[in-house]
Amino acid sequence: MEPRAKPHFHNTPGLRRIKVGVKKFMCVVDLPPFDHPHIFVDMGTEDESVCPYCSTVFACDGALSAPCDPPECEYKLEPETDFSGPAPDVEIGEGYLPCPPGAPRSPDAAMQTHASRTPRLESRPAGKRAV
Repeated sequence: MEPRAKPHFHNTPGLRRIKVGVKKFMCVVDLPPFDHPHIFVDMGTEDESVCPYCSTVFACDGALSAPCDPPECEYKLEPETDFSGPAPDVEIGEGYLPCPPGAPRSPDAAMQTHASRTPRLESRPAGKRAV
């Protein structure tokens, strides 16, 4: 299966109609992070279709030299990242979530540090109730 095989189009300029050169594509209405769920649009035998999510009108024009008109409405996806290689050796606290200097490096040490910083409740004399 070829990932991201369908062309994607957006309507960031806010146009009423976008001409596209294909009958099957994805509509994202706006560039991320303001995009809506990527909606698959299949025109079938029709020459026009409306995105059911954002109501953008798409018209099929097979004579286009670009994927769409205006050309800036094509959403070019970034190539997928390849995660097939070996995972890097990362210690707890390094990498994405660095620990502050002097922070405990193991769960046991973290619990001991937490217990030493947690204030203890004072014991009340027998028979006294909290109000």
